[in-house]
Amino acid sequence: MKKIVSLAFIVLIICHASADDLFGINSYLAINIENKLCIYNNHGYFLGYDNSKKDGLLYYQEISNNENCINENGFPFIYLLGRMYFYIYGGGYSVFFDADQLKNINTINKYHQSSDEMYNHCGIKKIDASSFYSEQISNQIINYKPVNMIERFIIPDSKESPDYIWNYQSYPWVANNSKNVGEKIYIELINSSNVIVILNGYVDIEKQQLFKQNSRLKRIALYDDKHTKLCEYEFRDIVEFSTINLQRKVNKITIEVLEIYKGSKWNDTCVSAILDQKGINVLSNTGYENEIREMKRKGKKS
Repeated sequence: MKKIVSLAFIVLIICHASADDLFGINSYLAINIENKLCIYNNHGYFLGYDNSKKDGLLYYQEISNNENCINENGFPFIYLLGRMYFYIYGGGYSVFFDADQLKNINTINKYHQSSDEMYNHCGIKKIDASSFYSEQISNQIINYKPVNMIERFIIPDSKESPDYIWNYQSYPWVANNSKNVGEKIYIELINSSNVIVILNGYVDIEKQQLFKQNSRLKRIALYDDKHTKLCEYEFRDIVEFSTINLQRKVNKITIEVLEIYKGSKWNDTCVSAILDQKGINVLSNTGYENEIREMKRKGKKS
């Protein structure tokens, strides 16, 4: 696995939503036009607004992780008003990236902090694994440690910043095992839960090819701290937050790799993030619920 080290971050708002709540993400399309990515009843929606008008909802477009809107690298995308966006959602989490802004990504993130307290661990107290991979790139040792899986999101230190920031510099966890099967991940949650969320594979929004070039999880088994099986789970081979429902609430979880999707270039199995479904807390905003219903009734799509 090779990845050029970058000093850039990409700034995004991260949202968490329950089945009954709706949360928005802001991104400016043009003068007075605002676009929001929302989750409502576990479905994703893009909402377009004219900020110069009161109640100026212009359109909505429902999104889904289906084969018609996923590129050759496994990343979902959508076009809005002639502009392309990549998005990752599922399990109540959602992020989106303006494709045009990715071309100008070499800027230092002004919200960057430099302490261990900068990360939102998303409900995970501790995380470890049976092994991890290291490599040397340009005289620098890169360690793909288990802790990388809970350093995906940053807590900003500015009130003017988004609630949470996608950590562009974060690497995934990578197993140091050519067979990959039998590798284990050990998780301790802050609060007991019967749901966890996994961002599978090597997810790099700028170098999207790394997702398919490296191996990623296909099938896993999950156990409690007494090694009683909670469930098995099979991943789709796309970039998404995968929701895994457990048989009961637990505080400690062991994940065992049963099967992988083999990488086209490298055999390293990667996982980008593991999250508690309720790990991110943001203010609820259900103000768009009636608007979505009305827009769907009128059929006013983009």
